[in-house]
Amino acid sequence: MKLVYKPTSSLIFYLSIIIFLIFFYITVYEAYSVYISLQESSIQSLPMRTSIQYSFSKQRNPPAWAEVRGATLITSGATVTSATVAWYRETPSPHGFYFTVTVTLRDEYGNPISSGSATYCYSGYGEVISSINLSSDVSIDKIARVEASISIGSRC
Repeated sequence: MKLVYKPTSSLIFYLSIIIFLIFFYITVYEAYSVYISLQESSIQSLPMRTSIQYSFSKQRNPPAWAEVRGATLITSGATVTSATVAWYRETPSPHGFYFTVTVTLRDEYGNPISSGSATYCYSGYGEVISSINLSSDVSIDKIARVEASISIGSRC
């Protein structure tokens, strides 16, 4: 019996592993070497403050019950320019009431630094989104607390 050594099969195996590793390295290298150019003016800065506390109110004066369910600060860069408030009226009424939505921004010492309000005559029920213009623009870094409240006035 004659043994024949065939080096080509093992050579092909090792060459295929080496070729695979080369292609894998090139693929990974290409995936992580993408160059992205950004202009500084297009990058929005992150606030220095790690958190902002939110406080919402509700008012229950039958037959006009309402509560604030959320608030969003609208920014331009790192400056807060306005806010939107989501509020909810629980029960419908045959006549409308005046609802005043107020937003107050406070600093870390509890001092008001900006505020705004809007009054609406509303007779429906469900969620309403209100836009609130603030008295002055404020850096988001100065805001420690956002208070959003709703008050119910007379019939309209």
